[in-house]
Amino acid sequence: MNPLKFLIIITALIAPALETVQALEVPVLRPHVRADVFLDTHHNKFAPLNSCGGTVELKMVAGRADLVFRGVRSCSNFDIVESNGHPTRYPNRKLQGVNGDRSGSFTLPSYILDYGFNGVLVTLRSDSGKHQEVIYIQFFDRR
Repeated sequence: MNPLKFLIIITALIAPALETVQALEVPVLRPHVRADVFLDTHHNKFAPLNSCGGTVELKMVAGRADLVFRGVRSCSNFDIVESNGHPTRYPNRKLQGVNGDRSGSFTLPSYILDYGFNGVLVTLRSDSGKHQEVIYIQFFDRR
């Protein structure tokens, strides 16, 4: 087989795969952010909560961002601490349910949603402070 023809065939076969890899490319999270859980609007929408127990899920619906907590065992206080590196004035909220099995959904205020390289820092903690999760949510560009 002619080497040039072979190269053209191989290039035609792998070109779609290269486009797929480029489409999956994800920006690196801000290196100075210290968090226990990382969520984002593309790939990491669900995570376990190791200290508080249970799970957290990021749901994006019609331009709205909802954080859904399920089966949280040790924490009850939800707070949005920071948006795009700036402190927020968001009052502490309580997860619904009883100790050992708390759940709840919180809609993040639209004024803190800034797509691009923006991130929101959220805490979930117990009343005693013994258990805590720091959750970082990154909002990638809408594509």
